[in-house]
Amino acid sequence: MRTPLALNLQYDQRLAKDVYVNATAYSGLYLRNVSFKRVNELTRLTVTPRWEKRWLGVWMPLSFSRLGTFSVGSGVRLGPLVVGTNDILFYLLKNKPAYSADMYFVLKVPLFPLGKGGKSKNKTRSGGSVDECAD
Repeated sequence: MRTPLALNLQYDQRLAKDVYVNATAYSGLYLRNVSFKRVNELTRLTVTPRWEKRWLGVWMPLSFSRLGTFSVGSGVRLGPLVVGTNDILFYLLKNKPAYSADMYFVLKVPLFPLGKGGKSKNKTRSGGSVDECAD
């Protein structure tokens, strides 16, 4: 069985202070005249408006697939914790046909923390900070 081949294009735009929108096109690429079994990926277009601060973020992905399914998701980020779903309508509307259901949880733990103010603690041989060095 062959693995899928896909094209993924993304565009991110800042609309106003702390307000952004992301557009993603994910398209499965198929080779014609190939007769062996393979995994097929679904073509999907997604637009995700989001509001972000340093420790808080809220977003709502709107997706439309090649099969004609429409899904609305929701997600929230509180510091290092992220919780969300890509199809909240499945959970809210009982009469909507279920094509998929998902939830995701993420806990981000930094392996290499930065110093105060997000600046690196790296020093040069002369003892100054890397950011202070002349090019």
